[in-house]
Amino acid sequence: MQLIGGQAVLNGVMMKSRNHMAIAVRKEDKSIAVHTERVHSLLERHSFLRWPFIRGAVVLVETMFLGYRSLNISAKLSLGEEEVGWKETALTLVLAVAFTLAVFKLLPLLAAEYAARLFPAVQENYLLYNLVDGITKITLFVVYLAGISLLADVREVFRYHGSEHKAVNCHERSLALEVDNARDCPITHPRCGTTFVLVVLTLSVALYLFIPAGTPLLGKYLLRVALLPVVAGLSYEVIRIGARNWNLAAVRMLLAPGLAFQLLTTRAPRDDQLEVALAALGAVLELEKVTEARTAQTARPATAPG
Repeated sequence: MQLIGGQAVLNGVMMKSRNHMAIAVRKEDKSIAVHTERVHSLLERHSFLRWPFIRGAVVLVETMFLGYRSLNISAKLSLGEEEVGWKETALTLVLAVAFTLAVFKLLPLLAAEYAARLFPAVQENYLLYNLVDGITKITLFVVYLAGISLLADVREVFRYHGSEHKAVNCHERSLALEVDNARDCPITHPRCGTTFVLVVLTLSVALYLFIPAGTPLLGKYLLRVALLPVVAGLSYEVIRIGARNWNLAAVRMLLAPGLAFQLLTTRAPRDDQLEVALAALGAVLELEKVTEARTAQTARPATAPG
């Protein structure tokens, strides 16, 4: 079965397959606009990037760029806005990364340092020190999600996120891509990016134990940033293994916190939002069928004339 990923965008949903992506949005006149394009992943061009523990970091970077591009396209489709230029895109991504590193890397580290000064037990126990770091990160993440969910526009995005999950679950259950079927499917999904973030936050606690306890504060921070690709690579493999073995009770139990976290980033979608998600999914699946047919035709040996 063709594995599909996706994300919520402005007034719609982006769905991505191996070779294509489709963005469907609800326009102001209530019609659905669909944009499709070919996706060329670095994983397809360079085989070494597909190695375990390397591919996760590549997927993370590609997802970030593709996600931002999808948001730009959705704004153009639904509101008629011009696509943002590459300079503005680069600046926005730099600012987003800087914000993330400051809030979810530097602040938790400062909290751990402060706790170590207040409590001798934290100072003496490096595991406890890193637990303070990890718990602070998770707390900040929850507070951030709870805060933005107060905004009506964000809640609408969360509904589209829920519609994306339901549509993908509908496909993976081999059901007809219809609203009635998608409505009854789960709103959570084991490959969701929210679960990925929680796995990253959890695994980082263990990996940061390899940073020497006596390292100066700046060194600890820079090493944490440098370890991001490693953490991302490990987390990707955990999610990948979990999704492939979802039938095992132990796997479902281990990833249960990640599914619970998704309740912060999803809301029950309306039927018209499910319709948009299914439109994006149907478009990308149709493109994959065409690509597979062309590939099969190209690979077929030529028949000698009779």
